[in-house]
Amino acid sequence: MPRKTNDIIWTQPERRVAIYTRKSTEEGLDLEFNSLDSQREYILDYIRRQNAGGANLQVIPQSYDDGGYSGKDTKRPALKRLLEDVDSGLVDVVMVYKLDRISRSMSDFLRLMERLAARGVGFVAVTQPIDTASPAGRMTQNMLMCMAQFERELDSERQRDKAAASRRKGIWTGGALPYGYLNVEKKLVPDPFASKVVADRIFKRFTECGSAPMVARELNEANIRNYKGNRWRSETVAMILRNHVYAGEVFFQGEVYPGAHEPIVSKEVWTLANELLEEDVASRRQRGQRTLANSMNGLSPLTGIIRCGHCDSAMTPTWTRKKNGLKYCYYACVAGNRDPARECPVKRVPAGQMEMAVLDSVADLMRTPTFVNAVVGEGGVGKDEVMEALTDVHEIWNDLFPVERARLLRLLVREVTVRETGIQIHFALSGAGKLIEEMRHDDE
Repeated sequence: MPRKTNDIIWTQPERRVAIYTRKSTEEGLDLEFNSLDSQREYILDYIRRQNAGGANLQVIPQSYDDGGYSGKDTKRPALKRLLEDVDSGLVDVVMVYKLDRISRSMSDFLRLMERLAARGVGFVAVTQPIDTASPAGRMTQNMLMCMAQFERELDSERQRDKAAASRRKGIWTGGALPYGYLNVEKKLVPDPFASKVVADRIFKRFTECGSAPMVARELNEANIRNYKGNRWRSETVAMILRNHVYAGEVFFQGEVYPGAHEPIVSKEVWTLANELLEEDVASRRQRGQRTLANSMNGLSPLTGIIRCGHCDSAMTPTWTRKKNGLKYCYYACVAGNRDPARECPVKRVPAGQMEMAVLDSVADLMRTPTFVNAVVGEGGVGKDEVMEALTDVHEIWNDLFPVERARLLRLLVREVTVRETGIQIHFALSGAGKLIEEMRHDDE
C-alpha cells in the first residue's frame, strides 16, 4: 500500500518472487491437490499478507516444482532452472515453505545462499521467519539447517539399520538384480530361463571344466546375454560363482545368513564351484608370478614397451609347453585374454620373432641418413662411428645375455605397437646416442 510522507508518495519497488516447492517421493502427486500445491498455496497466502502491509511482491509465472526428488543433494531439474533464472537476473526473492524444502544438507544450503547473495537475491522460508540481511537471522538460518541435516542423517541411519535387520533375516533388500532371478513384489523368484542358465551353463559347466573364461566363451557362442544385454566376461562368471544368493543364502558384513528366497543350486554345488574357482585363481596367480619373474630377469625384453594397437592394451609375456617338451614364449594382449568375447586380431605373437622383427626394424631405420644425422647431432660422434656401432648391435644380438637384450631395447625403443597389419616403433633418440657412447668406451 502506498505510504504518504509530507505529501510525497513513496511506493515499495517491485520484487519478483520465485516460489520453489519440493516433495521427496512421488506418492500422492497425482492427486488434484497435492503436497506441492499445498506448499505453493501457503506461500501465496504469505505474499498476499505482505502485499497488504505495503510490500510489492510479484510472483513469477514460471513454476519451480521438484516432485519425487530428495533434498540430500542439489541434483534437481526445477532447482537447476531456478538457479539459472537467478543467474540471469530474473529473480529478486526465492520463497519456500520450509528451509528443508530447498536443501537438507548444511554445506549445499550454504553454497546456495552464497550464490543467491552474490546476485543480490533474497531468501524467505515462510514458516520460519528469517531475515537473511541480519546476523541474527543468518545464525537462526544456520541452526535450522543443522537440525534439518541432523534429521536427514538420523533418517538415513534408521534406513540402514532396517536394511541390516532385513539382511540378517535373509530378506533381499534391493540393489542390482542377480542374474537368474526376477523381482516379484520385492522378493527374489527364480527366472524360468535364466535360472537354468545359472544352474547348468555356469555352475555345472564350471565344475566340469574349471575355467571361467571357457564358460564365458561358451555362453557368448550360444548367444546368451546377461540382464543388461551385454556379452559375458570371465569376471562376470566368477562374480556369479562367488555369490551366496544362488545357494539360497545372504552374505552381509562378513556373515552368511539363510535366505528367504529359493536357491538355484545346492550348497554342495556352490561349495565345489568356489573351491575350483580358488584353485583356478591360485594357478593364474602362480603363472603371473612366473611371468613377472621371467620379465624381471630380462627374459622378455619387450615387457613394458609392447602394446596391442587394436585394443590399446598392454601385452604381457606368457609361455606354453608343447608335447615335444619345448617351451614357446609369446606376448599376449592383456585385454584380449581377459575378455574372451573381445574380437582382438592380435591376441598373442611369438616372442622371439617379435623381438627380432623389432631389432631388424630398429637397425634398418637407424641406418637411414635422417636418423644417423640426428644421432650425430645428439651424441657428438661421427657418421662412420654410428653406422659401425649399429651394425655391431645387430650382429651380436644372439650372443647377448637376456638382461643385456632387455637393456639394449629399452635404450633404443620407447614403445612398440602391434597391429594386424604390422608393427610401429617409437624410438628414443637420446637412448641411441647413449648406446653408441657406451660402445665407443667399450672399444677404448
